[in-house]
Amino acid sequence: MKILVTSDTHGAKEYIKQVIAIHEKEIKAVIHLGDFASDISFYDKKPVYSVIGNMDGCFRKDEDM
Repeated sequence: MKILVTSDTHGAKEYIKQVIAIHEKEIKAVIHLGDFASDISFYDKKPVYSVIGNMDGCFRKDEDM
């Protein structure tokens, strides 16, 4: 089982698409270590576990704070 661990992608969807395309069948989950900006929604086929980085404030809900 492979887990994709990434961080600080800042919306760079094209790079993520390339990595996932190469390893899609092997990746069972994604761990994102923050600063994902808008690209977190791209991980829609795998379970995602993440933390909020300093650039992700716009994605926080009031109840999460």
